[in-house]
Amino acid sequence: MVWREYHRLPTGRSRDFSNCCRQSQRSDSLAHLAMRYLLIGILVAGAILLLFSWLTRVSKRRNRLSYSEVADIIERHIDGTEGPWDWDDFTSIPIGDDDLDAIRIRCIDLERVLPGKPVEELRAIVRRLRSPSVN
Repeated sequence: MVWREYHRLPTGRSRDFSNCCRQSQRSDSLAHLAMRYLLIGILVAGAILLLFSWLTRVSKRRNRLSYSEVADIIERHIDGTEGPWDWDDFTSIPIGDDDLDAIRIRCIDLERVLPGKPVEELRAIVRRLRSPSVN
């Protein structure tokens, strides 16, 4: 009796605790649902990263250029005799040889820093590639 009096609302009705439990269960289910979506998002992002990592590895294996081929590509770019997408292909696709790939990345950096054609820097790279000590 005392308990009922204590929990009686000002309107004279007693409090319905079953509704509170339902609201608690609803918020728990929303929290689980949010956690599930977060976990799915993380898994999808991880899968996409793995896919791009695998594609980079595959393209590196398939793009086997020699030192003289890279020098030829850069020379054609300097002279303006390359095809419409040759320079884009060279700068976009990783090269299997790590040293040549570093040169490819250096060419990308030169294009970003010095708009147009940084001719002297590119000619120095070609000379280094054609030197007998490199091959």
